[in-house]
Amino acid sequence: MDMATATQSDKEIIDAKPLALSGETLLTAGPKRSMARLDNLILEAISTLNEPTGSNKTAIATYIAMYIEDQCLPPSNFRRLLSAKLKHLTATGKLIKVKRKYRTAPTSVFLEGKKNKLWVSIH
Repeated sequence: MDMATATQSDKEIIDAKPLALSGETLLTAGPKRSMARLDNLILEAISTLNEPTGSNKTAIATYIAMYIEDQCLPPSNFRRLLSAKLKHLTATGKLIKVKRKYRTAPTSVFLEGKKNKLWVSIH
């Protein structure tokens, strides 16, 4: 290894910046908190867009990006996180997916009768 190569690699190390100082910040500090916040932002986006057939992933992503634009930059894997969260919210029954569009599920309330139990859906 000659001296020119060693000097060049030393400069690269000096110019390297930690992620926190490079200008890219995440949605929130903790991973659990950011996931809960992403859930809320997805539900807010769908309800605010209020499309009759539901909102597609691109519309939801655009709404969230515009919402957080002033606060911070979305993480580089935002699309992957959004897809995973949409899948999770659909699996848990909070969202309904029809033809690649998402709607909020009707709220289910559990009512107890004296002798029998009944699920009632409130629209």
